[in-house]
Amino acid sequence: MAKTNQAARRRMRVCVATGNYYEAGETQVNHHIASLFGGNTIVLSRKSNGHDPIGITLHAWHVLPKGIDAIPHYASLIWRMLWQHSTRVASRRETMGICAFLKAEKAEVVIAEFGHHALPIYRAAVASGVPFFVYFRGADASKHLRKTGGAASYRRMLKQAAGVFAVSQFLLNELAARGVCHKNAHVIPSGVNTRLVKPGSKRAGSFLFVGRFVRKKQPLLALEAFAKVAASHPDAHLRMIGAGELHADCRERIAELGLTDRVSLLGQMDHQEVLSEITDAEFVLVPSRRAANGDTEGLPMVVQEAMAAGAIVVATDHAGIPEALQDGVTGIVVPEDEPTAFCSAVASAAMLTAQEVAQMGRRARTFAIECLDQAMLTAKLEEKIRCTMRPDDKRN
Repeated sequence: MAKTNQAARRRMRVCVATGNYYEAGETQVNHHIASLFGGNTIVLSRKSNGHDPIGITLHAWHVLPKGIDAIPHYASLIWRMLWQHSTRVASRRETMGICAFLKAEKAEVVIAEFGHHALPIYRAAVASGVPFFVYFRGADASKHLRKTGGAASYRRMLKQAAGVFAVSQFLLNELAARGVCHKNAHVIPSGVNTRLVKPGSKRAGSFLFVGRFVRKKQPLLALEAFAKVAASHPDAHLRMIGAGELHADCRERIAELGLTDRVSLLGQMDHQEVLSEITDAEFVLVPSRRAANGDTEGLPMVVQEAMAAGAIVVATDHAGIPEALQDGVTGIVVPEDEPTAFCSAVASAAMLTAQEVAQMGRRARTFAIECLDQAMLTAKLEEKIRCTMRPDDKRN
């Protein structure tokens, strides 16, 4: 029976729906495309950039019509904007193309990565008789809810969804607060490959910031917190990975603080390079907070990867972070709206003994192995989908 169930899981034909394919930064989406049900996947994307390192069957559904065909397209666009509060909902022609793709590829289920990427295509899935699931990851369950008609469009969609996944309970709570609920909802974090991401040769006094240089990520706060450490720890060094609107501000502030030889701005790096930095870092700083437009994290990948690498994560209690980090046990957590508390927490972390750092790092890695392992979470996702599709086909 076990072999039969395993074969059934491999055979299920899954269509992964996303916004643009291929996006190197969407590591978990790419993992699903490459690995779900043994990699028996196809991809439905709004656009394609022509890059396909995975090697998949793709349908990029959004095509701008020309000539006389453009008249009904733009008429439909106006209707969608007024009624559905979105210009990205698939037109009738695009919907027919999606239906044809799902039928030709014998798709059994659609998984839409990010709620706003599900909105344009879910009607095509329904029309094709293909059950669809929605995976919420962050801004799609926070910032999007503040848009005109955002919550209403989700409520309409979830009435026809087979199920919902979210990377944190925080996101499900955000949705529920706006009346966006589903009885078949599950929390499944993105997860991390704990066999690949392991503690490296930790550099004493090494601090790391990873993320876009935007206000939600608060790179300037990470910098200010490190400045207090640097004053009393001459061997401490901060490496900052990422780019964004605050990059120039950070560079200027580094110069003002006289830390040009203590802080390295590394710019954007590919995922493997980022992982190398995380595995070697002693401390990882994650001072995230809700943006003015409502944008939040779900459960930051850097937190999960740092825990797997046995690093000490000093973070705010933003979004789903407290669901992974237990203050004083597997990391250090402070309120997200208290920058002084964050700076103090970073300073306290720097005062930990080598033994205390090692102990907390081991506890963090143990949690990652037990609760955030990517293979385990992928199997859990497959099981939830399979049991929804085939209620009688359950593991004993």
